[in-house]
Amino acid sequence: MHIKLPGLVGLLVISFTCFTAAADCNDEANEARLDNRLEESEIILADCLNDELERLARTYLLLGLTHYDNGNHRKAIKQYTKALETVPGYVTALANRGLSYSMSGKIKKALKDFDAAIEIDPQYMRAYYYRAFALEKDRREEEAIRDYSVALQIAQTDDDKKRILYRRGVLNREIDQFDSAMSDFDAAIALDPGYVDVYFSRALAFQHSDQNDAAMAEY
Repeated sequence: MHIKLPGLVGLLVISFTCFTAAADCNDEANEARLDNRLEESEIILADCLNDELERLARTYLLLGLTHYDNGNHRKAIKQYTKALETVPGYVTALANRGLSYSMSGKIKKALKDFDAAIEIDPQYMRAYYYRAFALEKDRREEEAIRDYSVALQIAQTDDDKKRILYRRGVLNREIDQFDSAMSDFDAAIALDPGYVDVYFSRALAFQHSDQNDAAMAEY
């Protein structure tokens, strides 16, 4: 269910760059201090500290993602929380903590995180996608479909779009919206003809509507 965040390596590169920049800005601030340019030194150090905090928050985020990939949601939540304590309003940490809450069955806490992330950044696609998943688990199917639809409108890559279409299609199938489900599955296959899970789900949809020959063709 978890869409791995794109640009993870980029986060590591950014973190290393921030670390190098922090060392440089400390030296620059110290030079200003020694030259009695104290106000300038304070400004440089404030910017330097902000960069360091952002670097630290990214590190906590990556630790959380690693724990998530290992299936340890309790540890993941702990690291995401540290990221948010370091940089309040860190949207990526909010969304991913919400996802781990969802996977742990803590739907109310999950929805609170997703709502907060969306309030901060209404264009953050993953917050809608993950919130839809939480709403599914809470049996709020119509709300989940709306969130999947918003996520689909915001999504930039075909990889994200096909996954959203697949999830929305599965949910449409589960609530007996056969035509909508097939439309979603067809659109996902158009984006990726090799997306095996979609064919299986489409076969189940055919079976559910007593179109057994069509279902066998999917297998």
